[in-house]
Amino acid sequence: MANVRVEGGEQLAANLNRIAHETRGRIGSEAVDAGGELIQQKAHDRCAIKGEGSIDGYYQPAEVWSVDPARAGAVKRSIKRITEGLTCRVGSNHMIAPKLEKGLPSGHEPRPFMRPALDENINEAQERIGTALWQGITGVVR
Repeated sequence: MANVRVEGGEQLAANLNRIAHETRGRIGSEAVDAGGELIQQKAHDRCAIKGEGSIDGYYQPAEVWSVDPARAGAVKRSIKRITEGLTCRVGSNHMIAPKLEKGLPSGHEPRPFMRPALDENINEAQERIGTALWQGITGVVR
């Protein structure tokens, strides 16, 4: 799971306190979920399965580890996001995910998909959060 701290969070919380409790919770939750959705999709696109490269073309088929065909794609399918309040967690609980992310001492090179998804898309995720917040707040105020 990745943790991201958005600058200005304290000011955001103070501004949201001016809106009814139920509404601000919904607006904030929907906003962080919008950012999390992007990271989830990008991690999914980066995750490569047996015999196929990653959707985004980062990993070619020849670079993908051999895994049991019955489990091919299981890591990709396991990438989920959970949004609770103003927190959105994106990750995989599949047993192979950490091995893909960090590699193995036996010589398998890392094939990270979570960290690059976050690092390469953090600005766009923050923009989506900001846009969703703006739309939510202006929708309530109007």
